[in-house]
Amino acid sequence: MPRQRTDTRAEIRETALELFAKKGYTATSLREIAEGLGITKAALYYHFRSKQDLLADMVRPMLDDGERTVRELEEEPGATARHVLEAFYDMARRHGTLFQAVIADTAALADLGDVVPKLFDWRERLLRLIDDLLDLSRLDVGGLRLNLADLDVRAVAQAVVENSAPAAQAR
Repeated sequence: MPRQRTDTRAEIRETALELFAKKGYTATSLREIAEGLGITKAALYYHFRSKQDLLADMVRPMLDDGERTVRELEEEPGATARHVLEAFYDMARRHGTLFQAVIADTAALADLGDVVPKLFDWRERLLRLIDDLLDLSRLDVGGLRLNLADLDVRAVAQAVVENSAPAAQAR
C-alpha cells in the first residue's frame, strides 16, 4: 500500500524520538527508524544525511525554547525564584522525552557538541538568577526566623532542573 503524502521529516523525527527514548540513541539505527516508518534507508537519507543530523534537527527546537525561556527570565522584572524554576521546569516538560533521551545518552551528547555547553550555560544562568533572587542569610516563616546560610540553594535548584525531564516523561 503506498504511503499517504505527509510531513515525512516530522514522521522521521517522531519515530526516532520513540526509538531513542525506548532503546537509547546509540542503540537505535537508521535502518530501525526507516523500518518503523515503512520507508527505505535511502528515503531517510534523502531527509537526513546521518543519525547525528537527525538528532541535531530534533534538538534545535528544544535549544531555541530553552534559550528563549532563560533569556525571558533574565529580562523579567519581579521574577521570583519559584517562577524561575517553574518556567524552566515547564520548558523541560515540553521537551521531556527528548530532554531525557539526550541527557541520558553520552554518545548523543558527544554527537551534539554544541548542546553540552548550552545546557551548562542555561544551568549557570538559572542558578545565578536564583542566587540573585534569594536572600539565604535569613528566612522568616510565620514569625520564625530560620538561618538558611548552610542550605545549598544551587544544589536544590540543580536537582529540580536535572529531575524535571524524568518527571515530565511520567506525566
